[in-house]
Amino acid sequence: HYFPLASIALVMFNSKNVPEMKAKITKRGVLKTTVGTVHKFGFDAYKNEHGPCMVNKTKAQDAAAILNKRYKFTFDDVNSVVRMVGLAKDTGVCSGPGDSIGFNTWQKIIEDYEISFKQEGLSLDLVCVFAGELFGATINDTASVDFSDMIALPLYHSYPFRQYDFVLVDEAQDINRCRLLAIIQMLKPNTGRLIAVGDRHQSIYAFTGVDSKSLDNI
Repeated sequence: HYFPLASIALVMFNSKNVPEMKAKITKRGVLKTTVGTVHKFGFDAYKNEHGPCMVNKTKAQDAAAILNKRYKFTFDDVNSVVRMVGLAKDTGVCSGPGDSIGFNTWQKIIEDYEISFKQEGLSLDLVCVFAGELFGATINDTASVDFSDMIALPLYHSYPFRQYDFVLVDEAQDINRCRLLAIIQMLKPNTGRLIAVGDRHQSIYAFTGVDSKSLDNI
């Protein structure tokens, strides 16, 4: 109540907790507050640019299947490439159309997240070329989004996020770099304030690109 005219974004990690938090906010009479996940705020930015959209959960897999007509990877290895691309989006390694993902970055993703390939003698160079092509195909396909695209696509294409006076982040230890970049976009320039709550000892989502130093990064 000290800032009655302030706009507030309350960012939850898990969408299952959003209805309960909305009810608490309403009960307390807190005004001008929007509750949602980072994906919700990113998807809103996308929809403001393109209008209503259906989420395509298999967008990356569908694009990979088309590209694999040339690469001829095994099914499991195609899924590994899809995972590489999802992690590239989640970790925000490519900032926009003028940027690119080099071999060393792809190799680091493979090593950090222990991505394996079953096809004997498969060239790592070819894997990285496939991953780069799949990343480009999906991030530039603005007709649909999958889960990673809800945040990565608006950031990559510089779609404006709705901005707030205060952004409150719960479970901040599980914020990966892409989510953090989106949260920063949600702050009003110069005056916006970020309040993050988390416990670094409870971080359990490293497989989604969460940095062990996420709280320090914030």
